[in-house]
Amino acid sequence: MAEKYSAQLKRRANRIWRVIHGHPFLRELHAGTLPMDRFIYFILQDYVYLLDFAQVLCQGGARSPDLETLSLFCRHAIGAVEVERSFHTSFGKSVGLSREQLDGVTKGPVTEAYIGHLQSVARSGILGELVAAVLPCYWIYGEVGRRLY
Repeated sequence: MAEKYSAQLKRRANRIWRVIHGHPFLRELHAGTLPMDRFIYFILQDYVYLLDFAQVLCQGGARSPDLETLSLFCRHAIGAVEVERSFHTSFGKSVGLSREQLDGVTKGPVTEAYIGHLQSVARSGILGELVAAVLPCYWIYGEVGRRLY
């Protein structure tokens, strides 16, 4: 049986996966030694990222060639807005931040650069390029989450 294309890509990126999994942030998070202020910063950056990410997904939906693809992009955009934002709001409350404070968070330079890249691809690329641009977010979060669990 032939290896799936996604498995081929993952195998070819093995060196990159090792660097991701060995990142100090993730090692400290897993060990329980990550300082809370660094974790809060990460969650706040994720919060401000989600609006732009959902908008990028909506642009993918706008380029969809059929209703099934449109539905997929819409569901993922809604998920980013509803499910994730409710988590971030709940987390914010647990560390004493109001919704207004969350909405006032400024994007850091890395968040700004990543969103700028996704928006650029969403504006000027074809649907396949947009999928290729957002796929690492899904893959990395999935893989890292499984490892941390």
